[in-house]
Amino acid sequence: MNNKQPVSYLQIDARWKYADYSTKGEKTTIGASGCGPTAMAMVLAEWADPKVTPLTECRWALAHGFKALKSGTYHSYFVPAARRYSLACTQLNSASIYGNGGSGLHAQVLAALAQGDLIIACMGKGNWTSSGHYVLLWDVDVTKDIAYVNDPASTLARRTRGSWALFKKQVKFYWRIRKPVSAAPVVEKEVTMSADEIRKLIEETVKVTLKNTLPGALEKLLADMGKEPEPQWSVDEGRWEDAKERGLTDGTRPCSYANRAEVMALISRAMEAVEKANTEAMDKATEEMEERLKQLRAAMEDAGED
Repeated sequence: MNNKQPVSYLQIDARWKYADYSTKGEKTTIGASGCGPTAMAMVLAEWADPKVTPLTECRWALAHGFKALKSGTYHSYFVPAARRYSLACTQLNSASIYGNGGSGLHAQVLAALAQGDLIIACMGKGNWTSSGHYVLLWDVDVTKDIAYVNDPASTLARRTRGSWALFKKQVKFYWRIRKPVSAAPVVEKEVTMSADEIRKLIEETVKVTLKNTLPGALEKLLADMGKEPEPQWSVDEGRWEDAKERGLTDGTRPCSYANRAEVMALISRAMEAVEKANTEAMDKATEEMEERLKQLRAAMEDAGED
């Protein structure tokens, strides 16, 4: 292949690096989190409207709810972002192929590039990122093992002219944007999301929100519960105090949830207490029986002497 390099943008460009790209509950910038819209801005500026920049794309993504809390940009952003300029964008996979250099998707990507299409790729941990990062793949030289990439965050050769074999192992998701038939500028139009696109956005939003907020909320809830005093009904019945005296609990956190280890320990202690009580009762019964037998033998001996 010998494709032409498209417009190249950097999210860390001083013109917009510090511009806000924050959804509610966070504070971040295009330079820190705007790789997705920056990758799409390259496509749009090349094929639709040269006035499109990472700044205009991040604003559109924010306005339409595609910024993920404490993360980057939702996967569901790319298809409607391209459609508003009459470009056909398709997400090639919904499950990550990270680590799968032999996936058939890589052949599909090569075929698309051979037709002049562009590929947005979400990379996993490795050469291109320490966590997750969107880049624009515009050509591949299989013979020389070179992946030609417009990287929104770097101009280093190892990232813009990296190994194709390595790229295949570290990519997670692909989006294919088909080259338009006409090279004439396209006017942006408002798009209406389909029911499926809305569903995907809702699913992504719920997943990310729970991931970022649920652990902390649960930790705070459990901590607060651990500080609450013993309820009055328990004080009146004396069960908690009795449990402490029996060694079933250490007496702390009377209103907190117990984890599985604590539940098993409680059951084990209760069983030990029951076994101890049964043993003591049996020993006492045995002693009483032996005493009764002793008394009976003595009575029989006295009767024999008469």
